[in-house]
Amino acid sequence: MRVFISPTLKGLAEERKAARTAIGNLRLIPVFFESGARPHPPRDLYSAYLEQSHIFLGIYWNSYGWVAPGAEISGLEDEYRLCGNRPKLIYVKHAEERQPELRKLLQDVQNSDTACYQKFSDAAELQQLIENDLSVLMSEIFQNALFEHQSNAALGPGDLKIDALPLIRNTIIGREQDIHDVSETLMRPDVSILTLLGTGGTGKTTLSIHVAHAVVDRFRNGATFVPLASVTDSSLTASLIASALGLQDSGKQPVEVTLLEFLVDKEMLLVLDNFEQILGASGLVSDISSRCEDVKILVTSRSSLHLRNERIYPLSPLEVPESWVDTREELMKAPAAALYVERAQAVNPGLQLDGENIKAIVEICQRLDGLPLAIELAAARTRFFQPAALLSRIEKTLDLVSKGPLDLPERQKTLRAAIEWSYNLLEPETRKALIQLGVFRKSWTMEAAFAVARSDSDPIDIEETTERLLDASLIKPVQVGPGQEPRFSMLQTVREYAGEILELEPGARETNLRYARYYLQILELSEDRLWAANSEPWLDNIENELPNIRASFYLFTENGDYENAWKFFYLIAPYWGVRGGSSEAPAWIEAAKMETGLQLSDAHVKGKALLWASYMCFYILQMDRGFQFVRQGGRNFPDHRRSNENLLVSGHFRRLFFLDGTARSGRQTG
Repeated sequence: MRVFISPTLKGLAEERKAARTAIGNLRLIPVFFESGARPHPPRDLYSAYLEQSHIFLGIYWNSYGWVAPGAEISGLEDEYRLCGNRPKLIYVKHAEERQPELRKLLQDVQNSDTACYQKFSDAAELQQLIENDLSVLMSEIFQNALFEHQSNAALGPGDLKIDALPLIRNTIIGREQDIHDVSETLMRPDVSILTLLGTGGTGKTTLSIHVAHAVVDRFRNGATFVPLASVTDSSLTASLIASALGLQDSGKQPVEVTLLEFLVDKEMLLVLDNFEQILGASGLVSDISSRCEDVKILVTSRSSLHLRNERIYPLSPLEVPESWVDTREELMKAPAAALYVERAQAVNPGLQLDGENIKAIVEICQRLDGLPLAIELAAARTRFFQPAALLSRIEKTLDLVSKGPLDLPERQKTLRAAIEWSYNLLEPETRKALIQLGVFRKSWTMEAAFAVARSDSDPIDIEETTERLLDASLIKPVQVGPGQEPRFSMLQTVREYAGEILELEPGARETNLRYARYYLQILELSEDRLWAANSEPWLDNIENELPNIRASFYLFTENGDYENAWKFFYLIAPYWGVRGGSSEAPAWIEAAKMETGLQLSDAHVKGKALLWASYMCFYILQMDRGFQFVRQGGRNFPDHRRSNENLLVSGHFRRLFFLDGTARSGRQTG
């Protein structure tokens, strides 16, 4: 076994000597440039030496080396580029400064994910590292060769071993349990088709590749990965699978028949990636499953195949860190943050996890919903911006990841493209429903969706549409308590995309107002029930709808409908008084212009709103403001003494007057 040592820089003479010693101790053969005569050009020599070597070992410090006349890179970099797919062991000596060209080369080495990369301080440490790494590498090479020999020996004369899986280039973070669960489910005797189901960017393809590598040894005939993203004609699916298996279409019979005849006696795994745009080919998958007993099919899709023998594995985004997280240890416990940090440090080794950056990473992960694709795209931009600086430059979540690596599929180069891929697969009515459902905040009920979603002034078949959107992984069910109405939600990134499209629709304003009026009606129905003995279910309902109620209130203020905004205020105030949340009151008071003397058409609405504004101000100890509102409310609402809400307000006043000893104020309020 020959190990090529690079480079020939004089400053690393002791380190090269240590490398030769380590290689010799393991009874391997060191190969280095200066060991031979030089009747030929240097590049020809080290190219020939590399060609004869099995392992590449690079030692670097602070110098990039000499660039020959007419060359664009140094011999040091050229040796690394020429080593190809050989195993690479890279060792970098600690240095205060490095030449820019060397820094760039080392960055490329780290980004490639094809080399073992280690740092060292002196020759003694280097020798130990090399001996350890070469021992591990030799063990792996031996085990792989032994397994291949045993596998081939076990094959019958007519058997074929296929290994057509993409290489694993990156570690997978936060999916260890998913890999285990999917692998175990896939290998169950009663499972022949397993679909990894999830929205764009959840990492279905990456997970499928890791699962395939984890189980491939359990299939006598190996595994094949079939990428389907480029095809939109389902009739071509059989040809693509056959081509991936190395089958020739003779034209004498349908390619589907050729494919089934080949697979019928095989024990193998087929990974069908990105199936959502060719669901018409589900019948072919069913035929393979029913006729080829020992073939298992792992599908990645944003929609299920709707087959009787299909097992679904829903893939959720990664868990994001909580807002209170402020230490590296707590940050790295959240898989989404761990993924961001690992990918960011790959492009920016100097990334500092200080308090400011930790806070920014937490918010970035939350805004990106824990989507692995979005997090990786955002982390790639850390090459130019620290997380805190990156966060300060974004206005919308979709803009955070506007550029991706050039080698990604087109649909994954931006988060917008990933979502648009799914959107374009929907029927027109379902698209319209999606963008209208984007007005909801956090979650909604089926009843709310029915009230808001319209198509040309007519209600959309919301039950069927909901099923389609669930099937496309663009919305998801929300876990609710026993007896509660089902609720649904969408990722923030999908909601933002839907909102952008809605803004361009001619009926956008009317959709927003239908949404706001619905939640005003919900509060109006709850008003009397909040004073009843069994008020808890109604309070729970309001708590579930708080994000929508808050958004609806501000929609009315933005549209200048202050009368409905004031209604919202006095209808939500009792809830604040019981469940908390009164700190929001000042912002609502300001947004609704309740201190400006606005003239409303309904004095009853104005009086009730001002009385509840006074109660909220007293509750948060804004005394002067509270007295101002109660005097205004009394003038606009003369019969307030008989109302339920006044009993609460008056009782609160009496307690405040007693504590404050302000008898005069008590007389002013009657």
